[in-house]
Amino acid sequence: MLQDRVADRREVEIEAHCFMQRRSFPLSVTDISVDGCAVRAIAQEPLEQADFLKLRIANSIEVNGKIAWLNGETAGVRFFGQINPVVVEMLLARKATLN
Repeated sequence: MLQDRVADRREVEIEAHCFMQRRSFPLSVTDISVDGCAVRAIAQEPLEQADFLKLRIANSIEVNGKIAWLNGETAGVRFFGQINPVVVEMLLARKATLN
């Protein structure tokens, strides 16, 4: 699970929305890197294995990916491709201004 990560994850707490398998529901992104993130369910919607999903992070950034692992109400998402490192830094800066 952790061994095949390309980039180190950075801790955050950012609202997100997940669209998968004809469902959509809110999530919290708990860590992020250029190639993936961890999410936590914040509604009664159960997380489940998915080969394709779309995340809308901070109501502005959309990224496609798949569930890499599941552990109760948390899951790892591997992005298809990578997001720009500047975007990751922007999200981290957003976290810093909220604290």
